[in-house]
Amino acid sequence: MSSTKPLIVAIHGTASSGSMWKPLKRACAGSYDLQALDVPGYCGNADLLFEPNEDLVSKVASLIDFRRSNVHLVGHSFGGTSAHAIADGYGNDGNDLIIAGGGFDYI
Repeated sequence: MSSTKPLIVAIHGTASSGSMWKPLKRACAGSYDLQALDVPGYCGNADLLFEPNEDLVSKVASLIDFRRSNVHLVGHSFGGTSAHAIADGYGNDGNDLIIAGGGFDYI
């Protein structure tokens, strides 16, 4: 059974991991589902090689398409820049995009 709660997709910055979002996950428990990704090339996925542009964008975009339309993208630093590219390239109609410390030039 699929959850009806809104989904937060959190993308970490360089030299970090999805575990940086644990406080957010605790704060949102009960109201939101939170998917904190380990970006390929970092931490839990350090052995995976990727092209930051297409590979990361398509990985996260496929997660969003797989879930539901009520999605909120949150990104920090490199993750913020990635979230911006995802929202622009794949659409983020009616959903939120929150960027902390990310640039606006795409990767």
